[in-house]
Amino acid sequence: MTDAVVEPVDAESSISILHLADELLEMIFACRQLDHRDVVALGAVCSRFWAISCSRELWKRKSLDRWRVWRFDAVDSGVDWKAVFHRRLYWQELLYPIIREVAALNFSRQDVSYDTMLPVDDILRHRATDADGNCAVPEGLSDTLGEILNSDGSDCDLTMKYYAGHVRDYVTSFQVEKDTRALCRLPAEEIQLEKGAILLSQWQKLSTNVRPDDVYKQLDAMANRVHELLILQCDDTENNRHRTLRQQNDCCATKIPFEKSSDYNSCYVSQSCQMFGVRSVLIVLNRVMFEEWQFVGNTQDYYSPSNSYIDEVIEKRTGMPISLCIIYAAVAQRLGVRIEPVNFPHHFLVRFCESPSNDAQVPVPVYVDVFNAGRFLTAAQCVDKFSVAGMHYMSEDLFFVPPPQQVFARMVRNVLNYYQSAFTMDTSTTIQRLLHFLNFIEPDNLQNAILLCTINVHLRVNGRQIIDMLNSIPSMSEEIVTLKEHADVILKESCRLPEVVVKRRANPQHLYVTYRVGLVMRHKRYDYICVIYGWDPYCRMSRAWQTQMGVHLLTHKDRQPFYSVLVEDLSIRYAAQESLEIAPAEAVKPNLHPRVGKYFSAFDSHRYIPNVELAKRYPDDV
Repeated sequence: MTDAVVEPVDAESSISILHLADELLEMIFACRQLDHRDVVALGAVCSRFWAISCSRELWKRKSLDRWRVWRFDAVDSGVDWKAVFHRRLYWQELLYPIIREVAALNFSRQDVSYDTMLPVDDILRHRATDADGNCAVPEGLSDTLGEILNSDGSDCDLTMKYYAGHVRDYVTSFQVEKDTRALCRLPAEEIQLEKGAILLSQWQKLSTNVRPDDVYKQLDAMANRVHELLILQCDDTENNRHRTLRQQNDCCATKIPFEKSSDYNSCYVSQSCQMFGVRSVLIVLNRVMFEEWQFVGNTQDYYSPSNSYIDEVIEKRTGMPISLCIIYAAVAQRLGVRIEPVNFPHHFLVRFCESPSNDAQVPVPVYVDVFNAGRFLTAAQCVDKFSVAGMHYMSEDLFFVPPPQQVFARMVRNVLNYYQSAFTMDTSTTIQRLLHFLNFIEPDNLQNAILLCTINVHLRVNGRQIIDMLNSIPSMSEEIVTLKEHADVILKESCRLPEVVVKRRANPQHLYVTYRVGLVMRHKRYDYICVIYGWDPYCRMSRAWQTQMGVHLLTHKDRQPFYSVLVEDLSIRYAAQESLEIAPAEAVKPNLHPRVGKYFSAFDSHRYIPNVELAKRYPDDV
């Protein structure tokens, strides 16, 4: 056997990566197998690699490969993509650990506590202000949350998505709170009623993007239509200027111009409407609002909360008196007509002042019943039509013109009364949020403050908020002292991870537990689909609950495993083992319930995968 002859390799003729063109090197740097750390490391090799590692197109590809949610056009040539990448990466590395910590701290809570959002609060208080001192959430924060919330498919972490939603809601709440407090501090004549109504909708509908501009555009459109009809009613010989305006502005394609009002930031005043009488303008407004746009009072579902949310009232063209009055007044304001709200008991009205035929007489108020197609009424007619038992008398108090803050408070209480009349554990969180919003409007209302603190204690959340509110109350009654003691305990609990109670299947008590957490089940009797997120070896509910639910009628009664389940109808239930069976394959679906992310990290086509916290408690079910 002869040895192989190894010929020397000419170093100059060898091929290395350095022989590749810059364009090919950039493509290699941009491949998905190399992350940003690899690119930075390659850039430190030589000056040529450094120049390539700074390429705008390279970082654009890295950015678009890593993130899918963008607030600007990705083809914009002016974007510094390297800076964009590093900014997005900074916020991702900052927020992800915070969201995971929030998830761990709130796993055993009924609701997410503001106390666990302290790191988010610090970010907002130190960075959520623009150069003019206005509230402005950092773009990197919004972009990172949007990336998580819009994730889907195999790479979607349901737990991250669930708690990112809560962080987003907290951020929105922070912004709405600052805007509401700022609005309520303005002089009464500068406060827009529609702005307060929009803030209430934004506060109560955090997961829905309620856009103020969408509301303003609808109000402007109504005002434009009224303005157009008023001009058409003018005598041509007396209004050449208006006829010229019509010729210049095709009413089918162009809006009639409005100029900004000095008193209202987003309201518009039509100069042309100043030549018409107030009543004439409002008669045309009634035609537009109630005949063309077909707004009506909602008599079928009067107390529904949607009747108080201005965006939904405009969309559905129906609402309760106060919301319809706010829309009416906002459109009238854009037309140069001053409308005042009237806090009439049980039926909100608006009014305008009309001069009688004798100029020497005092102007007479005319009341508008917007809920009933904008009918004009006298004070006596209002009392006759809307009076209740014991109120058949004339009094100035009945026609009180409230400050804007009281109008907002009345709107909130309308929604609050609806949820208080049907109080359950599910509605308690909604009541708590409404009282919180009411506190922005009426910070000196002691009764509201104490009720809000009491509900927070009931929910075992927001200890810091309770303490701050109670410290602002000069009184030190026994009730306040007790609430403070509870708040201290809640605050301490929020700073530590909840106790983990591990349930092992090797325990003799658990031998008869058939199903595992994460399985999708069907209820044999009620035919609903659900997913198991917890179980007990026997029923742990009170005797009163068992009697009410008919547990004693079951074959095995309460001496059988019971399962905590998330149901497709958005409820949460406690079901006996004998009542459940594995759901058919066609009934198994992702996103079964809004809270699946609280307990599960993924869905694998036939079952849910427990997240870290649930797996700690049911290790044998994973």
